[in-house]
Amino acid sequence: MPQVSILFGLVLCALTVFGMMGTPEKLATAFVPMMLGIPLVFCGIVSLNPHRRKSWMRVAGLVGLIGFVSSGGRLGYQITSLLQGEWVNRFSLGLLWGIAGLCLLFLACMIFDHLRVRCRRKRKQLSDPQSALRQAAQSTPNSDDNASLRLATAPPCDPLAPSEAEIRSVNGTLAGNGERVTSTAS
Repeated sequence: MPQVSILFGLVLCALTVFGMMGTPEKLATAFVPMMLGIPLVFCGIVSLNPHRRKSWMRVAGLVGLIGFVSSGGRLGYQITSLLQGEWVNRFSLGLLWGIAGLCLLFLACMIFDHLRVRCRRKRKQLSDPQSALRQAAQSTPNSDDNASLRLATAPPCDPLAPSEAEIRSVNGTLAGNGERVTSTAS
């Protein structure tokens, strides 16, 4: 998805270049696609880092939503003016259609990707019940009940099942004689 954000940002920047070259009069509204494209490119580049992907793709989605709402509102105003018989710059109208369409398409891609990842995660949990148990046990690392639950439900030959030493380290019993080792947080 970060590559899609970069692509849409570059296409919006290209729309700005088209807007500047397409008409002899230089309008301030011709720079609006670039004002949306540069943040999309930035968010896409930062979200190439897997640790920052989720938060920066949300920022990119917010930029796309702002772009769609603002250009859609302005487009509605200009179409209303056109229907009332007032003069409207047709080139500016075309740019607004381009911005609204690209931002809407970007939002649709983001929603589709979010649903795809969510379905993949659900399928993985349904096909591997051990991962759901491990995830529940990791959410409360100091609970001995989770450790016994994981040991009781794990098949003996499952290569993904945690070993007894891993369970002890998660629950805080690192000593081999069963003594609980507590870490003091300072």
